[in-house]
Amino acid sequence: MLELDELVEEVLLHIPPDDPASLLRAALVCRRWRRLISGPAFRRRFLELHHHTPPMLGFFVGNNFLSIADFVSTSSIRAFSRFPVKWNAIDARHGRVLLRCTALTGDSKAAFAVWDPITGELKELPLLPTARLVNTYGGSNAAVLCAGSAVGGCSHLGCHRGDFLFVLVGIGFAYIYSSEAGAWTGRTTSADADHQHHNCLLSLAPSVLLGDTLYFMVCASSYYLVFGASNAFLKYDLSTGEMCLVLLPPGLSNKGTVLMAAENEELGLAWVEGSMLYQWSREPSGLADGVGLWAQSRAIELEMLLPADAISNSIDAIGSANGVGVIFLRTHVGIFTFDLRSSHVKKVSEARHYGSVLPYVSFYYTPPRVLFPFTQ
Repeated sequence: MLELDELVEEVLLHIPPDDPASLLRAALVCRRWRRLISGPAFRRRFLELHHHTPPMLGFFVGNNFLSIADFVSTSSIRAFSRFPVKWNAIDARHGRVLLRCTALTGDSKAAFAVWDPITGELKELPLLPTARLVNTYGGSNAAVLCAGSAVGGCSHLGCHRGDFLFVLVGIGFAYIYSSEAGAWTGRTTSADADHQHHNCLLSLAPSVLLGDTLYFMVCASSYYLVFGASNAFLKYDLSTGEMCLVLLPPGLSNKGTVLMAAENEELGLAWVEGSMLYQWSREPSGLADGVGLWAQSRAIELEMLLPADAISNSIDAIGSANGVGVIFLRTHVGIFTFDLRSSHVKKVSEARHYGSVLPYVSFYYTPPRVLFPFTQ
């Protein structure tokens, strides 16, 4: 019987990570298979075999970053738990989805919540205790991440049910909520920096996490006219609390430009001009004070990759799935994903009106009683 179990395990281990439905069906065959699949040894070997790289199970979409609530599956899991009413998805990382309340009033008890789309668990976060920030929600952006991200040392392979950090960032301030402490901590920049950047607002585009640093796109402001640049992004260091503005390559703006994680843990950009997809990267050493040069790393002709009816002047890059190297492209015939490693193009939605995407990247795993993902 042991040899049979080993044979079954070897077969199940080779089920692709983006086909969790097959693992679910296998777990329902009998108790023996269920115990095998839900055991820590199987989990460990599954991670090792698939190089600890979780798949993109799908993505949340909306007309803009204020209305992301629909889910499109790119795996064998067709749907998650029901999306919470009166909430909008604004970030997703380490198996969690960050939600912003769409009906915030003076009587509201929570402006943000953290949601597990697989179990349906929703944790509303307490309001900021600082009155000064009541009107800053509109010009800020936020991120959710594992509590270990700020100090390192976490592989993010099973931390989705552990403690997390919620980070609310605006020009000149950052507030962090710790689920472990159940409390807020706040950091502000100097008065000079706050005055220098007071006209800047953060875009609602999802943030990018590299190491212990978050990056947020910034909306256009008169501040950038001084530098002769059209736009920039904000770098926020979780460990030191320092923030600075970094300029985009000349001629670019936040419209149609996607922040992404490039190779070798470098920050990257992607945008489309005509039928060409351009990818740029920047050395980490060039991010300290906003000074440095961007380098174009790739120029990809989409005309040879997209279907003929998708080629037009209306191709836009609308998002990226960090960790899996995928760019989302919106065309007049639907949404496509472009794999930066293989150059494989796949149509993932017939919708043409969606302008914002929020990828959900995670392993999906099934213990005997509770469904939960183990993530990166």
